[in-house]
Amino acid sequence: MTIAENLLAKFHQIIQNQKLSHIYLIEGGNDVEQKKFLYDLAELFLKITSISSCLKQMIQVNHYPNFYYLSSYNNLITKEQILAMQQHFHHTSLINSKKMYVLYKAEHISEKAAHSLLHFLENPVNNQILGILFTNNHHLLLSTILSRVQIFHLTSSSSIFPQNSQKILNPLDQVFFNLLKKKHNNISSDFLLTSYYLNLKKFFFSFCQWKHISFDVLMEFWFEHKDLLTQKVFIEDFLILLLVFCLDLYKYRSQSLGFVFPVELFSQTWLVKLSEQHFQSLLNLLNKIEKQKTVIEYPFCFMGFLIEIMQMFNG
Repeated sequence: MTIAENLLAKFHQIIQNQKLSHIYLIEGGNDVEQKKFLYDLAELFLKITSISSCLKQMIQVNHYPNFYYLSSYNNLITKEQILAMQQHFHHTSLINSKKMYVLYKAEHISEKAAHSLLHFLENPVNNQILGILFTNNHHLLLSTILSRVQIFHLTSSSSIFPQNSQKILNPLDQVFFNLLKKKHNNISSDFLLTSYYLNLKKFFFSFCQWKHISFDVLMEFWFEHKDLLTQKVFIEDFLILLLVFCLDLYKYRSQSLGFVFPVELFSQTWLVKLSEQHFQSLLNLLNKIEKQKTVIEYPFCFMGFLIEIMQMFNG
């Protein structure tokens, strides 16, 4: 069996066991492979009886009312497209309570469209709606989307490197590179050799591997990295990495799948030992900063952020 056939069989079992989630991300494969898998999965999910008749043909030409195909226009999926999809599902026929939507090239979804999609996920038209997102690189998706999806792969390799990635040193560098390149326009893999990146990575791992923390430890940590902390871009970059890492930890703590960071990191960080209450407070704080685009512009503001985390650590 091919990878796609194995994945389709896995979905068949999930559907039979009534364990289907509301949204999945399918990564990898070329256009032909993705489309074939999409139509096979749509037929499997939407068929009413064992005899599907013309169902697949209707899906392929987008004439089945409970199937909605959405792709990017000018390399962008807009909020208006998501709202139109929601409106469509509120007015579709009663032929079948099952409904399915597809976002093709989901990495092109805009931030406003992503928030509209999250609202749709939290307020579904019914409990039998399935969302499938296709991408060739899940690292390009917004963290708010990645936190909600389960990821499956249509290719044997789940790591998709940029074409100029010969200088990427290891999978962790790949993760950092993909998370930061959306913010830093036109960076190449040479970015990973800069002193700024190496210091950012050192700071991130020093933070994640604290053994204990007190105000004295925090001040020592602060002065060790004071030159880095004066750069506004550094604070923003660090918070992006920390948010995605904590979203991964949330999945890890709840025994879910679909991590961005290597799973072996999670057992090594003090963050995983936070109480449920403190961890949720940290996650809420990071999400608030990300959603409202709140920028911690000055080092003393960032110091306040670290002190708040210290209180959680010692709580």
